[in-house]
Amino acid sequence: MADDTIKCTICGRTRERSDAEIITLKPEELAEFERLGQKVPTEFAYCKPCRRLMSDPNAAPQFMKGLAQVRLQQLGAVNAEQVAEKFKNTLISKMKIPGKP
Repeated sequence: MADDTIKCTICGRTRERSDAEIITLKPEELAEFERLGQKVPTEFAYCKPCRRLMSDPNAAPQFMKGLAQVRLQQLGAVNAEQVAEKFKNTLISKMKIPGKP
């Protein structure tokens, strides 16, 4: 992949860097992942359509639930729907709502 293109973290499509939002992890965030023994890239790229979707507080949790449910079903989990619903509810409970502490 050329330096002027990125691969979207969500949809996997190759996009021009100028058509994406790049999130760079802070040193303390990287340190936390390392403390947990996980290796992660230093930056995450999101194409504009995916970023718009993930910025929508109503659509994002439902979208993530759907991704989780499909993956769990692919792995053969018999309770995929219930686990995905719990995941969605956890995401909603951790959301930062503008204007609320």
